[in-house]
Amino acid sequence: MNIFFAQQQVPWPETAKWLLGFIGFAVACGSVFWTVNEGKRLFRRNPPIEEEFSEKSKGLRSEIYHAKNSVLKEVNAALAVERQRIARLEERDEQMQLNLERRWAQLQNELSGVQRDLAFIRGRFERKDPA
Repeated sequence: MNIFFAQQQVPWPETAKWLLGFIGFAVACGSVFWTVNEGKRLFRRNPPIEEEFSEKSKGLRSEIYHAKNSVLKEVNAALAVERQRIARLEERDEQMQLNLERRWAQLQNELSGVQRDLAFIRGRFERKDPA
């Protein structure tokens, strides 16, 4: 007592006729749609070449413009980092130059003090030694 499967005989010749008829109808509809589509493609209005090129060039120009701007933003960001680094290095160089000048002045003062002391000592020895 299986109620899901009926115990009937299927009339195969009649079913085959209906199935072949459906397939033929689908092929006919497909052929009509294909013919209409090809006719539209064949007889559509083709714009002049100048219009087509101008449309494509507008699209390409906007694409190039956006690409250029994005690259410029990236380059400017990288340059900003490098400019900060260069500014720090220049500041460090100025500090080193000032430090060098200060030390050089200090060394010159010490050397002049040593020279004065040496001249003083030399003068004392020359006065003591008349020979």
